[in-house]
Amino acid sequence: MKLYSIQFLRALAALLVVYCHSIDLQVKYAVSHQQNFFHLQDFGAIGVDIFFVISGFIISFIGHNINGPGQTYEFLKKRFARINPYYYLVSIVAFILFFYQNDGAFTFKSVLKTITLLPVEPGSEIWWPVLTIGWTLSFEWFFYLLFSALIYKNIKSKEGYLIIMLLALVTIGVILNSPLIIIQFITHPIILEFGAGALIGWLFRNKKVSNALAFTSLITSIVCFIMLIWFGYGRVSESDEVLSGRVTFLRLFYFGIPSILLVFGCVFLEAGSKFRTIWENQTFQLLGNASYSIYLVHTIVFSLLSMLYDRLGMIGSPDVLILIQLVLATIFGVICHLSIEKKILTASIKFLDSVELIFHKNYSIFKAR
Repeated sequence: MKLYSIQFLRALAALLVVYCHSIDLQVKYAVSHQQNFFHLQDFGAIGVDIFFVISGFIISFIGHNINGPGQTYEFLKKRFARINPYYYLVSIVAFILFFYQNDGAFTFKSVLKTITLLPVEPGSEIWWPVLTIGWTLSFEWFFYLLFSALIYKNIKSKEGYLIIMLLALVTIGVILNSPLIIIQFITHPIILEFGAGALIGWLFRNKKVSNALAFTSLITSIVCFIMLIWFGYGRVSESDEVLSGRVTFLRLFYFGIPSILLVFGCVFLEAGSKFRTIWENQTFQLLGNASYSIYLVHTIVFSLLSMLYDRLGMIGSPDVLILIQLVLATIFGVICHLSIEKKILTASIKFLDSVELIFHKNYSIFKAR
């Protein structure tokens, strides 16, 4: 069963993040009306939280009825093939680009953090991979590992156990209040957004929600978005503030709750056959399919534009250029999705399947001896 509203939401989340970074790029060179329009400038960071809720929903949707060690491997294999190879490729491009710019910020540690994605070293230093937005994929992978443990243990009520695990981790984090980044990471309140998405997935499969309730949830989320832009949200949009543990629960409150309401409203409105014209729009479906590519490669596009602006300056209206940058990054992301990402995904699955086949053959020979 394909959910068009999920693809719509993925497109929206990616565009919000790219728009936020487009304003950040413009701010370095000029002043725009958009950056000074109340608190619009960094609002697009909420796209990350929407992504997290979506991820929880999708994994619940596709993984609720798979169990055992074999299915655990298949689950992790598909997640790895979907995320890591393309991420590594874009990270290599970013590393070359930053090296060309004589950026000395990258060390062996940052390369290690890029490869592992998860923070593996002790200490209280925030982990920044070469591609800085990779911190969000760290939380994605932590969630996948937790869910894979439930698959491995043949847990039937996966969403219930998952939420208990997440709440327990967050509670432990509050009690310990540890400065160690690895402890802050595995107990970060933002992981509850995945749990909320998984709960929505369970409700979607097992309960009927009225169109009135779904519509109310959607409208409430939109009102929350407007209020955030109007009144502000402190520094919860800043990734370093989030990762340092200074605005952990505030991020969940300001950005997490509206994102949960948005996803809940959209998926149940589609279930009630409402707004199908919007959900099934071909442009949104294409952007949704390409959302991961757009999310990753827009940083490359903006780095190249930054090099251009350093030489020529920002020519034209800053407000217009913000939108042009958004469009360019989106188009480039779609092109990379169609020409590179899809091929890498297919090749990665084939490679991992071949490795698995070789392993099984060698294991069978070893047992026979």
